[in-house]
Amino acid sequence: MISSSFTWIDWMVVALMFAAILWISISSSRQIKNQKDYLLGGKSLSSGMVGLSLFATLISTLSYLSYTGEMVKYGPVFIAGILSLPVAGWVVGRFIIPRIMKYNVTSAYEILEMSVGPGTRKLATFFFISLRFLWMCTIVFATVRVAIIPILGLSPNCTPYICALMILFTVLFTTIGGLKAVVTTDALQSIIMLLGSLISIVVILFKLGSFSELNNPELYSHWVKFDLLPRRNVRMTGANIFLMNLLWMICTAGSDQMAIQRYLSVKDEAGARRSYNISLITSGLMKVFLAFVGLLVMAYFTKFPAFLPEGETVFSAADPLFPTFIRIGLPVGLTGLIASALIAAAIPAEPPPIITKS
Repeated sequence: MISSSFTWIDWMVVALMFAAILWISISSSRQIKNQKDYLLGGKSLSSGMVGLSLFATLISTLSYLSYTGEMVKYGPVFIAGILSLPVAGWVVGRFIIPRIMKYNVTSAYEILEMSVGPGTRKLATFFFISLRFLWMCTIVFATVRVAIIPILGLSPNCTPYICALMILFTVLFTTIGGLKAVVTTDALQSIIMLLGSLISIVVILFKLGSFSELNNPELYSHWVKFDLLPRRNVRMTGANIFLMNLLWMICTAGSDQMAIQRYLSVKDEAGARRSYNISLITSGLMKVFLAFVGLLVMAYFTKFPAFLPEGETVFSAADPLFPTFIRIGLPVGLTGLIASALIAAAIPAEPPPIITKS
């Protein structure tokens, strides 16, 4: 059986993290003088911060945790998606970002209005808000139920209350601080998630004692065969992942308001391209780190099966393995820090879109 190790120190870390987010929001609000400051951070945000924010915006807590589960259950096939990153960077940087940056706008919807009129702009805004509302509700609920509740060691009955608190807090800090607060918070969250994965690797290796546990062939006997060719009736191959990841990144980079708003928040086209490339590099590093985390947690729970949830195996509990290790295996304080980042990542916050011209 697993007992919760989420201590009062971890709760203090969570409280301090969200106090810091609120302080960032209030501090950013003092620099807001007009609509452009609120929606675009005055077009003065750094490419590095925007790149980290773009990465955080396009990865949810479930993605962060599912990479490890994917590695445990199916093996490293999903890493083939990294090969699409340079291609996406060239396509988006060469053809999409230059066209977007030619417009003096504050949102993607203004570009639609210039081309096809205000009615289409309002309809697109409605679709975006509806999609994000449903998507965010799903992400928040699933994240709380699958990750936050187990990590914090709370009863599942607390799920609706935690969801409500997260949504209220997000509305509060985004409304007060605008895009600059969102970008700063996203960048902080990205750094914590990257460091959290690296520290988890070090801690697990220390607990395993050596790399010898990774030499056991039975550890990988359930993995699917790494097939590079495209297959229409196979769940996952290298080519399938490459094409899926490439299409998703290009379509998202050229149509999603959350991405376009970040390009527009830097001062020029070169800065926008640089921010997108930073987001791609961060995404690639994160996948590699989390794949290694997945490999190590698989080895850890194979060596220490007593820490598995009752009645579960490494294979059946693939997705919750990393959250379980966060709760039982990380040092006091670090558990709270990573839990804070996961909670923040559950809600991709954004200032509200402008529907009509001011």
